[in-house]
Order: sequence, then C-alpha cells, then structure tokens
Amino acid sequence: MEVDIAAANTVPVQCGNCSDSCVKPLRCGVCKTASYCCKKCQQEDWQYHKRNCKAAKSEPETSLEEKAKQAADAKQAMDEELANTDPKVAAQVKDMMAKMGYDTGVEKKDAQEETNAKPAPNVPKADMCKNCMEPCATTLRCSVCKVATYCSRKCQGEDWQFHKRNCKKPLPKAEASNYKPESYRPKADEKVVEDDGEVGDWYRHREWRPETKVEFKPSKVDAEGATVIKSEGGSAWNAAGTWEEKDMLPWWKNRLLGLTGLAVDSFAGKLTVTNVTDVNGEAQILHVRKSSKYIFDINFCVEFSCGFATSSRSTSGKVKVLELANVTVKDGTKLPVEISAESDSDKRAAETALVPALEASLQEYVTEYQAKGN
Repeated sequence: MEVDIAAANTVPVQCGNCSDSCVKPLRCGVCKTASYCCKKCQQEDWQYHKRNCKAAKSEPETSLEEKAKQAADAKQAMDEELANTDPKVAAQVKDMMAKMGYDTGVEKKDAQEETNAKPAPNVPKADMCKNCMEPCATTLRCSVCKVATYCSRKCQGEDWQFHKRNCKKPLPKAEASNYKPESYRPKADEKVVEDDGEVGDWYRHREWRPETKVEFKPSKVDAEGATVIKSEGGSAWNAAGTWEEKDMLPWWKNRLLGLTGLAVDSFAGKLTVTNVTDVNGEAQILHVRKSSKYIFDINFCVEFSCGFATSSRSTSGKVKVLELANVTVKDGTKLPVEISAESDSDKRAAETALVPALEASLQEYVTEYQAKGN
C-alpha cells in the first residue's frame, strides 16, 4: 500500500513513472525513495514498484565511546593540519571547533556521563502512524476499532479509504469469549419429512394416456357464411391496417400525357400543348393504421406551340413546372414555373393564359389521384 506525502523539497526530482521533473514530488510512504509528479503516476507505477518496495532500515545509534573516538580523531587531524599555520589563526580555528563540540572537555564529560548513567526504565515505544509509518508525537486512534493509530488528522483522513474496509467495532469481553465466526454457506431450515402419510391422488397427476388420433379433414366454407373483412383504403389482404406503400409515379407519367392537346386563346395567338416530357420525382400512397396519405413531389416540362389560325407560321416554347407537391397544393401556393419562348409576346401569353389552364387541369388530376386510395 502506498500513501502520498507531499515533499517540501524545491529541487526538481524525476518522476518514477513518466520521467518528468517535478519540484514538489509525492514520495512512497513505505520506502521513502520513489518519487512521483502526481497521484495518478504513483498509482500506475505501484504494480511494478511494490515488488521492490521495502521499509527503510533505521541506522543504529552511535554509542558515546564511538563519538568520543571520532572526536579524538578529528582533533588529532586538526592539530596536524594547524601545526605549520599562524598561531592566531590556529587559536581561532580551535575556538570555533570547540564551540561545535570537538573539545576534549566535551569528550570527557560525555564519557563520564556514560559511566555514571543509570539504567533507564522501560519506556514504551511510540506508536507508528498507519499512514506515513512515522513515530507519533501525539497519537490519534480510530474512534471505531481503537486499533489504528495516526500522527495527525491529515494522515487519518488519507488512510480512511483503505482502513474503512477492515474497520470494525470491537466486541465486548463477554461476547468476544463466546464469539464464533459466521459460516459463509447459509444453513437451510431443518424440516422433518414424514414418509408414513397418505399419498393421495395428487401423485398420479403425471399419469398420461395417449389420445385417439383423428385425421384432419378440412371443411368447406360457403360464400354466405364466410366472414368479410373490409380493409379501409388498403389492399384486400391488409385487413389489420398495417404499413402499405404503393408507387404512383407511373400513374402520374401516364396521366400528365393527358395534357397533350390542351389549347387556349391569347393575344399572341392560340397556345396548344404538344407534349409532356422529363417527368421526375416521387409519388406514393401510404396506408398506415387504417388511414391514407397521398404523397407526391414531381417536376416535368410542357412543350407548346403558338400561332394564328389564319397563318401557317407558328412558334414553339416550353413551360417547366419546377414543383408539383401535395404540400404546395394543400397550401394553395402558386405553381412555380419557368417559361421559355421565341419572343417576349409568346412568353407573356403563356404566362397569362397557358399557366392558369395548366393549374386547373393539374388540380383535377390531384383530385383524381386522391380518389385512387379509396
């Protein structure tokens, strides 16, 4: 288990997971050596770091004799170093070193204290923090289990996400002595089965007797006795009124050819429809839930000729219907067209005389089209 501890060191340290430098690293709470830039990197690297993560061993304390020996060696080295220097400088150095604890009087005093020291009473060891694994100056215990110890409220809060899985309130002494662990397998209720009772008829419900096989013979249904199912708007087979779709574009192509021969008089002469070409678009009749929808959106081109009965000369032109749709017809929108003719007078004549005649004929076709579904 790793715990995040923010380090106060300002020297950049390399992250053990992403190798980025971090000024305030997070250190492993066990070994105190692995450093990370964030908690995410610490969690990702834990699966590899936990194999080598070990608590740092505390160095043995140096005894007073070893300290005195080290001080004597340091004093001897200092005397040899200052033998050929200025006496005033040597005196200043010795005075400074004496203040730092390297004086012989200090050594004797420490040795004397060691010899005259009495055996110290058994002092209980300080509790270890369950989060940062450091000795607790002021011990805080878990208020539920009374076992987990922490050095501060911060460590207690950080460790709670792991400790709460095993934290349980201790049992009283009387209950603890009679405590038995619960079995993982639930026990069934013990029931006594009586075999001497009467079985009765219920036991024979499984007895099976084969029925007599009778060959199926269809019976003829008279026309008068047959049930007639009327389909509203749809085909005869669609009695339930489910989705039915019928393509009506061929009907429109055939019906628009009926415009051929349509003639109207105008100031520019007699305008006569000669042909209907380029019929494109979609036209469908839908039957959904016993209701019909008449959908069409087509465009086509009407060719016409213009001339007077007393003259053999005639001109030609075209009226291109851009959109004939069920939505525009229902709203009463004017028929959108593009007119092309050999002269401006023929174009104005087609706009004022031929287009209204086409609108009237197309309205009749729409009425006839809507009657097809009934």
